[in-house]
Amino acid sequence: MMAAEWGRLLTAMVTPMTDSGAVNDGALADLAQALVESGTDGLVVTGTTGEGPTLSDEEAVSAWATVRAAVGADVTLEQARTAARE
Repeated sequence: MMAAEWGRLLTAMVTPMTDSGAVNDGALADLAQALVESGTDGLVVTGTTGEGPTLSDEEAVSAWATVRAAVGADVTLEQARTAARE
């Protein structure tokens, strides 16, 4: 069995936040689309660059769903969440 190909370039995303500290879903979707349009093959979502350790499980799952909806099924998504707030 062959290993899945990740692509040549995976970008670790930041997670845009609102002034109140919530994930800014619109800005997150826009950023994901812009990164893919600029040539990245895949995205690392909610890692240490993306505030993963400070997000609840619900917030992280919502962020992944937002990014997947924004970029479609053909873009590789990886998660690198190291801890949860809960």
